[in-house]
Order: sequence, then structure tokens, then C-alpha cells
Amino acid sequence: MGTALGVAKDVMRRQGGVKMDGEPVDVVNTQGSGLGSVPSHSDEAAKAALGVEGPRCDDNVVYSNVDSEATAVFQATLARHYLIPTPEDLAQSETAILDFVTNPNVRVVIPMREMDKPKPGEEARVAGGLDHLLGWLDPNQILVVQDDSSAAALEAVRRRGVKVLDTREITKFVDWNKLFSVLGLKDHPRGKGTAMWAGYLYEFARARKFGSQPHWLLFHDAETRNSKDYRALETWVWGLLQFPQAHYGQIARGGRNNEVPMAARVMMDILGASWVGVDPAISQRASQLFEGLTPSKWMCTGEFGLRGDWAFNALFATGYLIETFLATQAFDQVAWLRDVHSFYAEAPATRLDGTNTWTKEGMMMQSIAKFILALALSAKSTIEWDLDFIRWFNTSSPFATPQLLALIPPPSGPVEAKAWNPEKVLPSPRMLVENEMLNVSGLMELVD
Repeated sequence: MGTALGVAKDVMRRQGGVKMDGEPVDVVNTQGSGLGSVPSHSDEAAKAALGVEGPRCDDNVVYSNVDSEATAVFQATLARHYLIPTPEDLAQSETAILDFVTNPNVRVVIPMREMDKPKPGEEARVAGGLDHLLGWLDPNQILVVQDDSSAAALEAVRRRGVKVLDTREITKFVDWNKLFSVLGLKDHPRGKGTAMWAGYLYEFARARKFGSQPHWLLFHDAETRNSKDYRALETWVWGLLQFPQAHYGQIARGGRNNEVPMAARVMMDILGASWVGVDPAISQRASQLFEGLTPSKWMCTGEFGLRGDWAFNALFATGYLIETFLATQAFDQVAWLRDVHSFYAEAPATRLDGTNTWTKEGMMMQSIAKFILALALSAKSTIEWDLDFIRWFNTSSPFATPQLLALIPPPSGPVEAKAWNPEKVLPSPRMLVENEMLNVSGLMELVD
């Protein structure tokens, strides 16, 4: 293997070891704020409350670190496209950032399911995030795709002159009689991933109507309570200015239970080795996923962007698999070129948003982990996924069957069993058109 990661793997095999170091895992299951409603039920938290603090022993006693060339090369691979802009960096680049975002072909899609009911005289939480974005963008550059939001949230969007459409208003132009057989569903899918997909369908129709391909399509979460400090938009643009050849970019922060899907990504390394009885195509795919996905610090980020010249070929996924799936596709797009496929720009502040219940968060993370394994076992680059393969993945693959999850409950009791209907892969806009599943001319009537 000629890549930096390939060199690292070769050196590790020669030396017979892998460095196993890193920051301690925070087992408190929270959103990015670290202040979530999920209670801590770790031994460490209990010991701290009782005044029993301090590590039991040095990490090096438990995990024998192998300081080697392989470790250094792998660390360089992980950090190669990770950026931490300072406030001075953002200030010095303000003109360049403004020049970028004022291009009308930079588009922002915001999936929104906000159900808050503010007190009299107050606005919905979505207002603060929109106000920050509108300090940089024209309202016409933003589309909000709403999915069962409150009247107050919808009013806050409309009052700012931002277009808001219901998911169903857009997806009614999809031929669901045909698509249901591809998805293995009998009813319309819902959720964040579906709302994002609907936004892309709208932007695809908009590009057809005006004959202008968007340069970048960005996503931004609706409810961010500290947008002025979080500064996702300008941080993301600053990152792109450092790596203008990238196909995909994410905002990066710590927090949440990211170690679960990271564990699944790291397992791809051992699956990527040569095992007797394992299909070499599966091992090769696992190695690709290890290389392509391990640099992502925050796989559940709500702020990311896709380059416009391949965005309408991108496949989507219902639910919360979307960021993992898009990051995989970005890697697949340019892996053969050995080019920059993604960058990760660290926001200057923790994102303060709503929290998930421990059940939802645990199911999200375990479903992402299972999806990563399913991607490896599919043994196929996403570039090769056609409609027939998507149909097989959604309806006949092992991932298509109800999945069992095991959640550790707070604060006591046995492990809880959950059954989960897995998310579905959604065809790209261009794939829908090629298979006569999208009424583009009808959808264009929604476009202003």
C-alpha cells in the first residue's frame, strides 16, 4: 500500500504492535453541550461524588504504548486535515469568508423539528441561529425543511424572510409507488435524514430551473442556542479556504457518545487484515472505511457541507446515519486520486442545543456502529451503488431486518433489549430522475 495509512499498517505489522493511547472516554451520554438530561451513571461519577478521585493507575500500566513510526504516521493521518482556527484567524479571514458566503450559489439547508413553545413576548429557539446566519447570508440562500415543528418556530423562520417548506410538500413529487419497493417500506419515511434529502431534491430542482449548479450545499442544525459563540458557518468556510479541493467538510467538537461509532470505525482495521475465510473484497472495503472515517471526530455533527459538483449524485439515508454515509461517499469519490476528500474544522465553542434521552442517544450510536459494519460487509464502494444494489441493501441484506440493540440503563438494572427498524438508503436526485421517480417540472413550481 502506497498511502500514508498503508505505510503505517505495514510498519505496525513488522513491529508487532499498535499504540493504544488517547484521551479518557467520557461515559456520560450527552449532547455537545455536556449538560444533557441524561444522568451520569458511571463509577467515576459516583466516586467523584464520594470524594474518591484520581486514577487507579497510570494508563501505561494497563495499555503498553508502542511508540513507533507507525504511531506517528497514523497520528499524522488523523490530524492531517483537522483545523483549529483561532479567533484571530477568523477575524483576519472575515473578508474572504464574506466573499465566499455572499455567492448566491452557496446554499444552506436547515432541517427543522423544533417543538418549543416560547413564553409570551419570546421567540422560538430557532430565531437565534437564524439571526446569526443572516448576518452573513441573504435569506434567499437558506431553505428550512420542517418536520412537525411548532407554530412558533415556523413563525420565527417566516418573519425573517427565509423560505420554509414541509418535507411532504417537496417529496410529494417523488413517485412513491416505485420508491417504496426500493426502500422496503409501505409509508413515507420521516426524520432528519429524510428532511435533508428533501432539501436536496428542492435544490436539485432549483438548479434545473435557473441553470446554475450550486458551488456548495451546506447543512446547519436549526436549534443552536449560542450561535454567536459557536460560529459554525464562518468556521466551516475558513476550513474550506484552507482545503479548497475538499469534497466534504464537517464542524468538529468533542462531546456526545462518539466513542461508540468510533469503536466501530476502529474495528475496520482488524477486519481489513487478511483472515482465512474472509472475502478479500470485504477486507479491502474495511480498510478503506478505517482510513476514510477514523479522522472524523464528531460523526453526528449537524453542520457540514458537500461540494456542488457531486452533491446531486450523493445518496442519502433516513434517520441519523446521514453524516456517516456522506463522509463515506466523500472518501469514495476521491480515494483513488489520493486527494483531500474531507476536512474537519473545530468550532471555537461547544454547541449548546437540546439533549436526547439516553434511549435515543444509545440507539443512534449503536445503529451507526452497525451501519458501518454493514458498509464493510457490503464489499462495494458507494460509487458502485446503483438502484438495484440499494434495493437489495434496503430489503434483502442482513441490515434490512429488525436489529437488536442492548442499552445500559441509568442508574441500575439489567441491560435493556431494544428492537430497531434500520434506516433506509435513499437514492440520489439524479438517480431518481434517471429511473423516472421524480417529477422535476412539478417540483420546480415550488422554487422562487
